Amino acid sequence: MTCRQFEDTMESAFALADRDQLRTQLINEHWDEIPSSDHLRDCSDCVQSLLQFLQIRDSVDYRSQPCLHVSYYSAEVPDRCLDRHLGMYSICTDRNRQEFVVIGFCPWCGISLPTSVR
Repeated sequence: MTCRQFEDTMESAFALADRDQLRTQLINEHWDEIPSSDHLRDCSDCVQSLLQFLQIRDSVDYRSQPCLHVSYYSAEVPDRCLDRHLGMYSICTDRNRQEFVVIGFCPWCGISLPTSVR
């Protein structure tokens, strides 16, 4: 299973999972208690993606955005570092002056992002 395939199955495999219990299992590496754990055992990036999915699953439709990373990092979370406006993603360079730099690729997975208004 690739990372993209794992991300594609997160919603169906973990939509109803108990967030706190699954988080504890992931942190303590109790792989035998976690569905789809073969990939997670070998991929710390997907462990992080799953933890992020669990944090936003009730408030953000990550499938409506280019990838889970920009969904998470543009959501109302403590780690927020991206803004989403008019379908584009940007990194804030100065919040006081409302200055942003539009980015064309996800900094985490490299997927292409829209750079013009949709």
